[in-house]
Amino acid sequence: MTPTNLKYRRIVRALKFNEWAYAIYFAELSHPIMHAALESMICTTSNHNKAQVIQRLPQLVSFINQKEAEDNLPHLLRLQTRSASDAYANTESHRRVSSDRSTQSGLRHALEGSYKELTDKSVTKPIIRDILADPKLMRQHFPAYKGTKLI
Repeated sequence: MTPTNLKYRRIVRALKFNEWAYAIYFAELSHPIMHAALESMICTTSNHNKAQVIQRLPQLVSFINQKEAEDNLPHLLRLQTRSASDAYANTESHRRVSSDRSTQSGLRHALEGSYKELTDKSVTKPIIRDILADPKLMRQHFPAYKGTKLI
């Protein structure tokens, strides 16, 4: 790989995840991959992804505010971590997953919209592309904290 390719590998990885997510019809299966695409773009490390997404996403996209991120994104993360076998193991779980379908759909649209806006910004604004590509610049321009530690 050339140095330029290495510089933007986070964005390229996000593009690949997004492409895979669109190939999957069912939201229950595709939204974790879409979430991984978003994480690839905005998380500086693999540690504390929840805190990074909740704190950074409102700074980067226009249609999610901090309150919405705090209220809705933890639910998305809970849905993401629930495995398919766990979800359909018994009828109680199956009913819970069925009742979450509208929530999953709304969260998937929020993920898709966030990803689309970030992708558009990375194409049209070179400074944003460079910030998204560099974890140090990301921490500097769009800080997120776990306790008092900058992540």
